[in-house]
Amino acid sequence: DIKPKDPRLQKIFQLLCANPDNNQTADAIAETVYITTRTLTRLCQKELGLNFEKWRAQIKLLHAITYLSIGKTTTQTSQALGYSNDSAFIAMFKRMTGKTPSGFTALES
Repeated sequence: DIKPKDPRLQKIFQLLCANPDNNQTADAIAETVYITTRTLTRLCQKELGLNFEKWRAQIKLLHAITYLSIGKTTTQTSQALGYSNDSAFIAMFKRMTGKTPSGFTALES
C-alpha cells in the first residue's frame, strides 16, 4: 500500500497526489512537513518499505495509469507528471510495469 499512516507522510502523499508534477527535492518536500530529509527517508523505509524517490515514482505511476486509461496521450501524461521529456516518462513506465505506455493502452482496448 502506498498510502501511509504517519500524519507527516499523509500530508506529503496528499501534496504529491494533488500535484503529481511536483519535482521538488526530497529536502524541499521534507521541509513542507517540518522534518529533515533523514527523517523522511526513515519514515518511508519503515512504513512503506521504499525510499522516497521510489514512493514518489509509484504515486506518479498510479496517475499515469489513470491518465492513459482515460485516453490521454503519452506526451500529455508525461507533461502532467512533470517529466522533462517523453523518453524519461516512457523509461520510468517501462521500468515499473514492464510495458511501454502504448503497450499498456493497447491492453486496455
